Amino acid sequence: MLSKNLLLFVTVVSIIVTVIFSFIGNFNYHKTAHTYQTIKQQGIRTSAYSIKTRCNKGRGLSATRLYRYVVNQKQYFIDTVPEDPRLDICDKQSLGDSITIYYLPSNPNIKLSETQLQQGVSSQISYYFSSIIFSIVFLAYWIGTKYSSYKECQKTRLIEK
Repeated sequence: MLSKNLLLFVTVVSIIVTVIFSFIGNFNYHKTAHTYQTIKQQGIRTSAYSIKTRCNKGRGLSATRLYRYVVNQKQYFIDTVPEDPRLDICDKQSLGDSITIYYLPSNPNIKLSETQLQQGVSSQISYYFSSIIFSIVFLAYWIGTKYSSYKECQKTRLIEK
């Protein structure tokens, strides 16, 4: 009887976690789509110049460059890849290259590079797929900790007997 209740409990928790992560994914999709649409309609075009490389070697992250652009005598930054695919991102000799970015005049912190704008928003399915992956990882971790706690309790009971 205990195993049926446990299975029911895990199923309900799985459904709740998946629904929560799906709502988060859906919210993020619509927020990103709105940002892309707003920048396409109202974005101001400017150039940004690279000031630093971010190679991230051995960290599992993609290499990028930090670009700086100025709006109303204030500096802003964007971390992205160069527009020229022939450019070695980690080569410090080529720092100073420029990319085209678009930003919102009301908030210059909201920006996209021309490459990002051309690629567009990821599909809504990818957001839902990501939410399912996150819920699976969360549940695997949660079940793993509960199972190890259960095993520890069983050992303690055997020692007490």
